[in-house]
Amino acid sequence: LTLERSSRSKRFLTSVIWNWLGALVNLFAGFVLSPIMVRKLGPEGYGIWAFSFSIVEYYWLFDLGFRSATLKFVAHYSATGDRDKVSEVVSTALVYASAAGAVIVTGAFFGASRVEGFFKVSEAYRATFHALVLLITVSWCLGMVFGLFAAALEGVQRYDLTNHAGIAFVAARSVSWAALLFLGFGLIPIGVAAVLSQCVLYAMNFYSFRRVFHWAEVSHKRASFARLKEMAGFGMHTFVQ
Repeated sequence: LTLERSSRSKRFLTSVIWNWLGALVNLFAGFVLSPIMVRKLGPEGYGIWAFSFSIVEYYWLFDLGFRSATLKFVAHYSATGDRDKVSEVVSTALVYASAAGAVIVTGAFFGASRVEGFFKVSEAYRATFHALVLLITVSWCLGMVFGLFAAALEGVQRYDLTNHAGIAFVAARSVSWAALLFLGFGLIPIGVAAVLSQCVLYAMNFYSFRRVFHWAEVSHKRASFARLKEMAGFGMHTFVQ
């Protein structure tokens, strides 16, 4: 019992340290990159970049609390040792996220041009804005799916692993953006670099998930409507908070 408590305390302390380190890396990258992007892209170019990301952030409305539900139920069933239900929870969440992501990508593909007109994007940036929104949308939808693996890791307090991935992502993103900007590239190449660097994050979280939950059977066949209702009930409660 003493060894178990010591192990939990050590894991808690490690998680806190990695959380703080991840936050510091993000802050540092933001302070360094933002002035460079404004200077290299110009006020209007940087405005299009920031505006594209702000629009895509509204996609979180489609999450409906499933990420928090995944974290909660994985934590609960891992604590009780019910591995079958852990597999069911992750599989059900992935089925929902994949379906929602497909709907979002389809909607963005057909609706991006209308957004350009509604917000009066200048003619010089319309094609760039359209492509950028689609790129960020695809990346966000991949994150909606692969972010569930990070949620499962957080459910068993493996913040060290998720923060390892987060720091690698910030490093890859920062270096690639800075290099492209200094070489004179514009918004679209930086958008592609953003997607690729986020894929590093998703791949690392998936690898860590498979290593920690090596016994988990993740498949659409393990998803269930009953589990979907249970997760939706919890997710909606947290979503409206």
